Amino acid sequence: MRSGLVSASGLLCGERMTHSAHFRLPSIRAVLTTLAFLAACSRPVRPDDMSADAHRREAGREREARVKHIEHFDPNAERIAPLNTPMKDTGAETMDVVPEYNPTRWNLEEAARHGKHAQAHERAAEQLEKFESIECGKYAAGVRASCPFIGPVRAVESIASGVRLRLAAGAPVAQVAAHMRSHLAFSRSRAFEVSECPLTLRGTTVTIADNGTAIDVTSPEQKTSEELRRRAAALVTPKP
Repeated sequence: MRSGLVSASGLLCGERMTHSAHFRLPSIRAVLTTLAFLAACSRPVRPDDMSADAHRREAGREREARVKHIEHFDPNAERIAPLNTPMKDTGAETMDVVPEYNPTRWNLEEAARHGKHAQAHERAAEQLEKFESIECGKYAAGVRASCPFIGPVRAVESIASGVRLRLAAGAPVAQVAAHMRSHLAFSRSRAFEVSECPLTLRGTTVTIADNGTAIDVTSPEQKTSEELRRRAAALVTPKP
């Protein structure tokens, strides 16, 4: 039989080669860790997955993992040459069953993956921080952190996708709406884990409504709109 081929019967019946190949593979732990990482990276990193700070911490962990993989790569690691030796009892030559390779090269691939994941988390953090800066730029930290429902809102009306807010007489609707968007951006950059304010719900939007006399706080998600109504009713006591 020509070099580069092997009989099917030799493979299926388990005939032993004259020489066996001994080579190192990544440990089971390394393989499982890689599979878990690939599963986590199966979808894009989204800004609203976590807070800006959490994105930056995750980016730091990914960069540490990248460095470790680079350190574990050895360009001079043992390279296993192809085998072209006679098979016992047949005289046939083996195919090239083991291609030449560096058993530590997989670390470079993992380092690249961790590096890309770190960059994705950093971009997500930057996007959240930029959004907060745009919406909250003119508000001090204490103001953007306060829930605007407490104070200017006189009454809450239930509408199809959320609530309509009626303000106290003389309250500046546009400024209150801007403050609400500021708090929404503040909450978003903290993964909406801030308080029971209706503006800490994921997917909430704030719009001026009813010819500039009211503010709608809504969500396209039914569960979120129901929670909006519950939280707004709990926070706002109807005023005469």
